[in-house]
Amino acid sequence: MPRLAGIILFLAANDSVITGLIGAKRVADMERVLPNLKQKLIIDGAGHWVQQERANEVNAALIAFLGDCGREKRAQ
Repeated sequence: MPRLAGIILFLAANDSVITGLIGAKRVADMERVLPNLKQKLIIDGAGHWVQQERANEVNAALIAFLGDCGREKRAQ
């Protein structure tokens, strides 16, 4: 199975099918299968379209994640 080489941010909502019954086990096991998983963020009170329902929170998380990635890259 191919591995993802980059640093990974997983972002989803707690009311989404991805984090619900269908995907809850997979979300819980992510660290095992994605060794470069930097952060797993589940946003409360939103559904599958989290980027539209909670745009400010999603944007803040993306900006922080990308800023951290840039700082880590410069430190290398």
